[in-house]
Amino acid sequence: MEPTETPIVPSLISEGLFTLCDDSDEGKEEEKEVCHDENQLYLNYRGCVLDKNADLGGKKKEYASLDGLKLDESLESFKQTIINLRSCLKSSSKIEESKSLTCTTTIFSLPYFFYPSIIKGIHIPSKSITIEISTIAANRNDYEYMKDLRKDVGQGKSITFETFNGDILTIHKNMVNIFKHEFEDEEESDDNKFAFLSEEARVGADYIDYNDKGALLKRQREILKKIDDHKKSKEASFAPFSVLGSGLKNWFIILCQGGKFCIAKIQGDQIIEHKSDSKYVQRKKAGKRQINFDKTSSCMTSVGSQMRRNNERLHQEHIEETLKFYKEDLDSSDLILLHAPGVNKLFFIGPDKPLREIRAKVRTLNLQVTTANYTELKKVFDKVIELKICFNEN
Repeated sequence: MEPTETPIVPSLISEGLFTLCDDSDEGKEEEKEVCHDENQLYLNYRGCVLDKNADLGGKKKEYASLDGLKLDESLESFKQTIINLRSCLKSSSKIEESKSLTCTTTIFSLPYFFYPSIIKGIHIPSKSITIEISTIAANRNDYEYMKDLRKDVGQGKSITFETFNGDILTIHKNMVNIFKHEFEDEEESDDNKFAFLSEEARVGADYIDYNDKGALLKRQREILKKIDDHKKSKEASFAPFSVLGSGLKNWFIILCQGGKFCIAKIQGDQIIEHKSDSKYVQRKKAGKRQINFDKTSSCMTSVGSQMRRNNERLHQEHIEETLKFYKEDLDSSDLILLHAPGVNKLFFIGPDKPLREIRAKVRTLNLQVTTANYTELKKVFDKVIELKICFNEN
């Protein structure tokens, strides 16, 4: 049989990782057909993880055969992630009343292409229900619906999802795109929401005879239809796992607070490089930042205040120089997590600032941060990539 012409996972198929084997004739050379069912692949991968007696050292050994679908060469590709997950299960799994195995690991323990395909919907533990992704997509622009969903999900740092076979995944909120993010809403408000109507000449003022009532009604119907079509196209583009599905090949974490600044360039689960800076801008006794104190009080002329104002200028210049240094990487990045409370945000997202043009990929960090240094950034990194898996043995 010939490979399918339009596989869902072309990168894996081109490497010949996943095949469907036919062993009916022993003497016949084995024929293979590319498998493009990610849910089936996940079941096989999952079977390898849970089968603790399987020998992962064998070459091209087949595991977790399901209806003729077998993992052979692909095992070598995923062997280390399977070993890591087994290690997590061994050290942290606990058998609950539901007889499920639970472990805490990282989002990179599952192959990135699984996330968009295996997740059924958001699981609400308090109500013991699962809301399907398709339902959320259809109601994403309904303010009251999304408000109730936010309330059900809760104010925690993570969201719980259910896969099609009943596994439960807990993922940090910054790694999924279920709810609109702060800068996504800002970008929409900056532009004319109905600018797309001008692309169609038929609804323009020059096209309509205002003395013809029929023509006016026709124009109104066309405008409403275009608005409805535009709304549907936005719903169709809803991709809640676009970040995880990208594999996070290149992403950033930026912390800026109290005159301290730290940025880390990350590839996958590895921090490649980082830069930090610290300036004296905080009034020690009064506990107020000089830039904020000057807004509410008369201008001080002490040596300390002048030093803090000068350091504030140097601090902002250093931030711009650092972001300029990483400009190409930032522009091509999959995600930028930003912690910059108060006035700090203006250094990054303000008018003519470095991240202004790419703010759609910037997300406010959904974590409490005590200071902006590398030690704290590493803690943030460990928290946002955390993944809790509850395998449903049934």
